[in-house]
Amino acid sequence: FLTLNSEKPPFVRDVEAKIRRYLRSSYSAAWTLKITWVKAPAYGARGDSRRTNTYQAVLTTDGFRSYVLILYQDGGMQWDYTQLPATNVLIGYTSGDGYYRNDDLTQSPPAAKYRPDRYRGYNT
Repeated sequence: FLTLNSEKPPFVRDVEAKIRRYLRSSYSAAWTLKITWVKAPAYGARGDSRRTNTYQAVLTTDGFRSYVLILYQDGGMQWDYTQLPATNVLIGYTSGDGYYRNDDLTQSPPAAKYRPDRYRGYNT
């Protein structure tokens, strides 16, 4: 979503409002990208189309500051973590220059970390 003019799509206005609310700072997006995974199976799960997840990553910048919002559909995380080959899930991001931030939820038991739609993250 390019936002170089004064007319911003409702989605971009919503992203700006979330950043203002969560970070308690002013923010006006110059560029925003929304990536949506719909009914994505868990890695390693073959043929189990009943337990899928729908989630989004939203990248946005004002040209100086950049943010990422990781959004999960309420009740949308359906992976059966008991059937996965590993329980070392990571939720977070990296800037590509050695900086990374993992959500604190990754330190929780599998029953919690595979259900991020039930928890509110912060500053991610």
